[in-house]
Amino acid sequence: MSLAVLSSTEGSVAGDRSRQGVVALVVLVGILLFACGVSLISGPTGVGISELLAYLTGGADQLDARDRIILEAVRLPRTALGMLIGAGLAVSGAMMQGLFRNPLADPGIVGVTSGAALFAVAAISLGEGALATVALFFGPHFLPIMAFFGGLLNTW
Repeated sequence: MSLAVLSSTEGSVAGDRSRQGVVALVVLVGILLFACGVSLISGPTGVGISELLAYLTGGADQLDARDRIILEAVRLPRTALGMLIGAGLAVSGAMMQGLFRNPLADPGIVGVTSGAALFAVAAISLGEGALATVALFFGPHFLPIMAFFGGLLNTW
């Protein structure tokens, strides 16, 4: 095999997925930007694409006060929080998969869902009897609190 053949095949090794990774990253960033745009224009008021583009390109002074307040106080924080929550869930899922060395890892592996279900059933069953005072104190939040502590105790 000549040196010319070796050097021409050097960049494209069989199984090299770096180009696929770049394409996937570009597509996913595009989907994220599209979803952010949809989140910023979605709502009961009429802040549309033209107002959003004017705001993003520095023409915020062209918007009326109502549209600017809606974008800055409601829709931008909603979009940013959604992105942060999604990133947190992605990181926690990747950590769980790495911890258990299982690409299909889910909360059922460590028993979170089983403990939460047990305590939720106990809250429903005993809420009007043995745990009535606690249920009255927490009100409508009693069931989720019990489920949370059940999942927490089961993994501890």
